[in-house]
Amino acid sequence: DDLGKRTAADDVQTSSDEALIGVFGAFSETRDVDALSAIFPFVGSDRLAIRSAAREALRAYGEAAAPRIRAEYINLGGAIPFGVSPSTADLLASYFAMRDELRLHDVVALFDRGRLTSKTDLPAGVADLDAALAREPLLERRKEAAPIYVQYAHMLAEADRKSAREYDLKAMRVADAGSLDANRAASALAFFEADDLRARGIVDRNGYAHALALDPQNEDAKNALAEIDAEKKSRDDKLRKTEAAVAACVAVTALFIAALLFWARKPRDQ
Repeated sequence: DDLGKRTAADDVQTSSDEALIGVFGAFSETRDVDALSAIFPFVGSDRLAIRSAAREALRAYGEAAAPRIRAEYINLGGAIPFGVSPSTADLLASYFAMRDELRLHDVVALFDRGRLTSKTDLPAGVADLDAALAREPLLERRKEAAPIYVQYAHMLAEADRKSAREYDLKAMRVADAGSLDANRAASALAFFEADDLRARGIVDRNGYAHALALDPQNEDAKNALAEIDAEKKSRDDKLRKTEAAVAACVAVTALFIAALLFWARKPRDQ
């Protein structure tokens, strides 16, 4: 009362997520049905922690909340077949699924716009995908962004390798493990690492070979390996020529010394 919080609606008026989660915990213990009206608005919150706490509070109410949950579900457009009495758990699952569908409607629309836009304006499309996944990082369709992120990373590779790395990492996060897109992104990252070492004078042929093994279509890795092999062949050829020249020089020198010794030992005419 001293804080001016006389109703459940007052209790949830706080800017602190931690305090709000604590309020939901208190509601789940008291199970006051009058507090249900203060919980329902947060079931579809964009903040995962708040959304989870609100849903957990409703689960804690159990059968006491069933009539209100049923009413909320129907008000949102949900249908319950005539003569069917779903359990509270099933009713909650259906209600939460509908709230998620409504919550994600705008996110999915933004995600779809990004996919479509990327076909004609890659940077703008990527910006939409980033915005959608920032709002819902675990969006079920997130893997559809992977090939677009890989394409964008490849576009950035020459001018902005740091950003290219970031988008290859994003592609790996949203792609299925071991998928073509995940391997392409991993291949690009392996190439960057080997290339950075090469720029410092450390030639890591295995690094380029690993990049090519992950993605046989990685032309940068192919070219790097071809250059390294050509340079090695050139060095080997030079070494062989040098060794042959040294051997020839040694042979000529040996013949010359042998000739000197022969003439030195030859008896002179009296």
